[in-house]
Amino acid sequence: ATAAGLQYQADLVALAALDRISGPAESSNPDGTKTWQVAAGVGGENAPGLSINAFARAQVVIIAGDTVTWTNQSRGAVAHTVSGFGASREAIPQNLSPYQPGCMTSSGEIHLPPAGTFPADIWNTCIGAEVNTFTAFSQPTVPSGDPYTAGARSSGILLSEEYLNSPIGDGLPYTSSYSVVFPEAGTYHYHCAIHPGMEGTVIVIPKPMPL
Repeated sequence: ATAAGLQYQADLVALAALDRISGPAESSNPDGTKTWQVAAGVGGENAPGLSINAFARAQVVIIAGDTVTWTNQSRGAVAHTVSGFGASREAIPQNLSPYQPGCMTSSGEIHLPPAGTFPADIWNTCIGAEVNTFTAFSQPTVPSGDPYTAGARSSGILLSEEYLNSPIGDGLPYTSSYSVVFPEAGTYHYHCAIHPGMEGTVIVIPKPMPL
């Protein structure tokens, strides 16, 4: 417990470094736009099971036409999603979970919980027969790199590159990064559909007028 506590504090320092005032890492594209890097989760080097579930940087200010790329930097098999977008936190689509909890009946059928309930609500009714299946949102709803115009979008499950390159993760139908181009000015709120409270914002400002 002591070692985990120390590692957690060290990871908070690492997260703060990623969330520095100078802004996230960025690179220039041939067309004059930029691509901004955001970490999805932070993990400790010496604690594979420990993950700080936060986006770093949680708020990014970009120019219309720029791209944001989110990369899972959590340790081990900790998965994240980039799911949204909404004009406010309250407007973030809430129905993009990559997992569907349920109960397996004796005949092999899956009984799903009522809408709006939590996994424990149904799993407590079927101890030993719990199941957690994948939904369509375990995969990207729109290909990575496509411009965002309107509607709900999800990256699908993102896993760390380290895990995907391991013998356990090799061959899984997931990636570590997901990119979105933002052609229109506005404020775009999103979250991880797996971890409550893991939220971020992309603020897109109009392209400057040529002199």
